[in-house]
Amino acid sequence: MFDSFDGKLKNKFMNHTNDKYLGLEISFSPDSKYIVTGCEEGCLHVYSVQGNELANEVVSLNAHNQVVANVLFNHVYAIMVSACRNLIFW
Repeated sequence: MFDSFDGKLKNKFMNHTNDKYLGLEISFSPDSKYIVTGCEEGCLHVYSVQGNELANEVVSLNAHNQVVANVLFNHVYAIMVSACRNLIFW
């Protein structure tokens, strides 16, 4: 994860693979306490955030059978969506 202002590397997500260097999205929860990201194995990884530091992985969700490139928290409703060729609403 890079800082959007200065372009410096802030954190690395170590618990999942992206060996093909795909453009996998991350999304912050509405309260900015969690980050969710997809991976090549079809999983979602949820990390807790403490200040400017990325904490440990909270949960790994096996949901898709393909690369999960798109994830998004809805900031109005209490839902999250993940997508590969299909959509899953959480």
